[in-house]
Amino acid sequence: CCGVDGVPRDGAAGFYLIVLNGARVYSPRGELVVSHNVERDIVHALYRMFVPLQRAASRDDGLMMSVYQTDVSWVSTAVPLEWAEVFEKPPLVCEDIPTGMPVEDVAKVSFYCDNLALLQQHERDVREKFGGRVVTTMSSRRCLDVMAPGVSKGVSLTRVGAVAQFDPATDVIAFGDAMNDEEMLASVAKGCIMENGHERLKEALPHLEVVGSNTVIVVARKLREVFNLD
Repeated sequence: CCGVDGVPRDGAAGFYLIVLNGARVYSPRGELVVSHNVERDIVHALYRMFVPLQRAASRDDGLMMSVYQTDVSWVSTAVPLEWAEVFEKPPLVCEDIPTGMPVEDVAKVSFYCDNLALLQQHERDVREKFGGRVVTTMSSRRCLDVMAPGVSKGVSLTRVGAVAQFDPATDVIAFGDAMNDEEMLASVAKGCIMENGHERLKEALPHLEVVGSNTVIVVARKLREVFNLD
């Protein structure tokens, strides 16, 4: 997966790209072939919910909201230097919440916070308010993502398989480290969890192999092992 700004438009990549937790899928020619948006009224309500969240958070909590459209991303405050790698290019900054952020073409809304208890309560509040009209997932230990119902990497991988004529359940190996990888890892022939991955992911899929940390080249090593490339 990659961010919204790293998607090739000329097909140079030569492969399908599943991005934004599966809310967008691009063909080998760079064409957008899958697009799922959060409903407009829900997006606006999420912005309104962010205002009391800001009041509840302390300065040390590092609270931030980001919004992802097809071609651009937005943030509620300037991105700290250590977070720059999350974005392919600098996002647009909009501190005028809830009125300044976009409500159309929104693939996902993310909430970043170092206060895990506050973030978990916000996830419960979002689920209670919207029920089945959204799906939530933790894409890292400090990031809560909200998408349209039915959106996941696993679902999009299955759709790609139907077009490209492969079956994820028998033909795919996948690696993941956070809860937004759960459906994908559970649906493929071999799912691998990174050693430094989220504990909730390991608990949800205890039968999967835990490989090395994603800070080293363990993916390449595992692929060589699985496909006997040595």
